[in-house]
Amino acid sequence: MNDYLNTGDDAQPEVKEAIERFRELPEDEREDVLLYWLLGSGTPPYKVSKQDSEYTDAAEGKQTCDNCEFLYLKNANNKYICSQIRGRVKPEGWCNRWEK
Repeated sequence: MNDYLNTGDDAQPEVKEAIERFRELPEDEREDVLLYWLLGSGTPPYKVSKQDSEYTDAAEGKQTCDNCEFLYLKNANNKYICSQIRGRVKPEGWCNRWEK
């Protein structure tokens, strides 16, 4: 099964395209296992870049990722992700998609 995911030779065209997109991601967005990424944890089409979301690691004020409804803890490696922006985030961070 790993060979199938690594090469994508026998995969459907959509999966091949997704594998190529995964390989082109910056390192900080590519630390997930390929299968986990393919299943949607980091690839929903509505996710935006940190730049477009004006993400910062250190928020000013009371709005932080820690009190935003979109923050998730990935228990396997204790890293935080957001359902709205790509890549890892910090609880003390902030972006323009913040929601109470």
